[in-house]
Amino acid sequence: MPDLLHFALTALVILGGQQDWRRREVSNWITIPLFLLGLAGAAGWWLCGHLPIPALAILSFLLFWRLGWLGGADVKILAGLWGLWPLGGLAAILGLGLWGLLAILLRRSPSIRIPGVVAMAFATGLTFLLEIAIMPSN
Repeated sequence: MPDLLHFALTALVILGGQQDWRRREVSNWITIPLFLLGLAGAAGWWLCGHLPIPALAILSFLLFWRLGWLGGADVKILAGLWGLWPLGGLAAILGLGLWGLLAILLRRSPSIRIPGVVAMAFATGLTFLLEIAIMPSN
């Protein structure tokens, strides 16, 4: 059974997605703790001798934010997911990429702005549900 951390992360991302959909803004009380915990989690992975993939992903997101490709809330949520739940982070970035590609194709404009946390919430929620569905019961 997926642990409580995955449930809490999924709930926070879904709440952020709901805020992004309605207001096009996500509260800092959701994003800042996620970001800081994600940084700590990524450092923990690295210090324990695992591949530094979460840390490299977070650095990439910061670069994408600097280039204007991602918003601040997007980066903070992705950093939190990658540092604490890399599978959830991977699902979120794939969902965000598909959402963005679809928006670009439908609007025929590469400079479109989308509420990205909505796509991350959908992808993360789906990943959590799939974890529940495929985990063996004891």
